[in-house]
Amino acid sequence: MKLVPRACLQNDAARHHRVAAFWSAARQRRFQGGADAPHSKLALLAAFGIALFAGVRLPQADDPQYIEFAGSQGPNVWSNAAFLVAGVAGLIVLARARKRLVDPAAETWPLALFFLGNIATCFGSAYFHAKPDLGVRLAWDRLPMTVAFAAFLGVQINERIRMRSGSWLTLPLAALGIATVVYWLHTKDLAWYSAYQAFAAGGTLFMLIFFAPLYTGDRFYAAGIVLYGVAKAFELFDRQIFDAIGIAGHPLKHLAAAGTTAMVVVHLARRHSPPT
Repeated sequence: MKLVPRACLQNDAARHHRVAAFWSAARQRRFQGGADAPHSKLALLAAFGIALFAGVRLPQADDPQYIEFAGSQGPNVWSNAAFLVAGVAGLIVLARARKRLVDPAAETWPLALFFLGNIATCFGSAYFHAKPDLGVRLAWDRLPMTVAFAAFLGVQINERIRMRSGSWLTLPLAALGIATVVYWLHTKDLAWYSAYQAFAAGGTLFMLIFFAPLYTGDRFYAAGIVLYGVAKAFELFDRQIFDAIGIAGHPLKHLAAAGTTAMVVVHLARRHSPPT
């Protein structure tokens, strides 16, 4: 029978004690103030409802002019490499930071799925932009993004509401997102896909606002939100930007959106558990 050194047992016991102490302090931070916690939960539920309603109110079908991008398609294709770089960097950082996670078994795979979704977005979006259409190619552009949205939503649920719940919900959320894309592809009804996007974005935003973080470094998430907003602006003013500076807004959108993922990577690399 192999004997385990006493020092190893002591180190394991100390580690378990630190984890238990941290979770106790985290629960106190999240639910301190009595009335604040129920109010924040109601705010989150309201955010989901408002986001879902807003999504349904968005356009019911794609604008035929959506695929009339300014400039040549080359920059729209190659700018997707930024998603590949950010996704691969995220997987590398995740492999190194895994031991610093509070619950590695629960937290690792939603984060990995988020970064893999970004890598898939690189290829799906490049495939779409190589020969844009409002059918199968656009579906391959949208599918990886819905998976990434679901994974990031699961990450935030893990970090801000209840550990492991986000992991349990990630696959159902991803399946729901994929179903909205399939439904759109067969019916050309964009309502449910728009609702899903608003649901994911609105829910994530309100979790960031109303729920205490499990880790430090929320400024990186805030920077990611800003970059995502900039990306949407680049998309909206694609032609105007091209007319002004000679570079279309859409490839800049890809770079800004990949910057959002880069901020998640930086958060993962630099965050730590607050002192108990």
